[in-house]
Amino acid sequence: MELAGARILVTGGAGFLGKYLVEKFSERGAIVMAPRSADHDLVDREQVKSLFADTNPSIVVHAAGFLGGINFSRLYPAKVFLRNLQMACNILEMADSFGVSKLVNIGSACVYSDQLQGPFKEEDVLSLPMHESVRNYGFSKLALYLGGLAFQEQSALNAIHLIPANLYGPRDKFDPELSHVVSSMIPKFYEAKVAGAPSVQCWGTGSTIREFVYVEDCADAVVLATEKYDKPAPLNIGVGHGISIKDLAETIKMAVGYPGEIDWDISKPDGAGYKVLDITRIQNELGWKPETPLETGMQKTVEWFVAYHDGK
Repeated sequence: MELAGARILVTGGAGFLGKYLVEKFSERGAIVMAPRSADHDLVDREQVKSLFADTNPSIVVHAAGFLGGINFSRLYPAKVFLRNLQMACNILEMADSFGVSKLVNIGSACVYSDQLQGPFKEEDVLSLPMHESVRNYGFSKLALYLGGLAFQEQSALNAIHLIPANLYGPRDKFDPELSHVVSSMIPKFYEAKVAGAPSVQCWGTGSTIREFVYVEDCADAVVLATEKYDKPAPLNIGVGHGISIKDLAETIKMAVGYPGEIDWDISKPDGAGYKVLDITRIQNELGWKPETPLETGMQKTVEWFVAYHDGK
């Protein structure tokens, strides 16, 4: 699909991944529209209908979401469930109604069960139940995938579904309490370094295994899939290998330059024990592979955070 000159609507364009998508699609010569939620609330069907009428997109990339880390999901389970499901239904309906040429849905690795063995393959999406800590958000992303298949079957909507691993990188939302693991840990370690604190407290046992893909690498994969992928089968976007949260904390500690100790609060939940994606399909279909090693990406992320934090 030709991107130059295409009218591309990016939902969540002001969000973490969305900012990079807007930039990369623009670099490819697309006409990119990224409305703010204050102007068009994607939970409201009539506002979504108005958005499509106003922008007349040929391609829609649905990257918006109401989400955060494990504590965010624990605090707002009903909102996470309802808002994301409402957005999914509205985007699917209007993409079909307005006859867009392509709908690119950004899913989540939450749809995979932690009971699976080894890196998760795309065909395992519906095989086993999701972990309870992520099932509210994961259900909405599963609905987005199944909805895309349903509209393909009934009205030939060209919808693809992409499943990224955990994202990290500059320009994320860095909240020690509500963000995902990397962007919650970095401010903890940095603030402890500045304060001269003897230790930093992290949640859980540190034994769980997660996979982290640099946000710009993920954005490149999304742009490539938008241009060249048109199959109903989902595509994983990741690095293909995992790291324990304990080792991740040590990596962040080193990148920040914090000399103290790490105190693991085992009274707090770990979440799913294992979550790593198999990326064979996207490598074979599109020739894509991640370019940024974790240590390099983490150093860039920490440098950006320090400059942003100190510049406030």
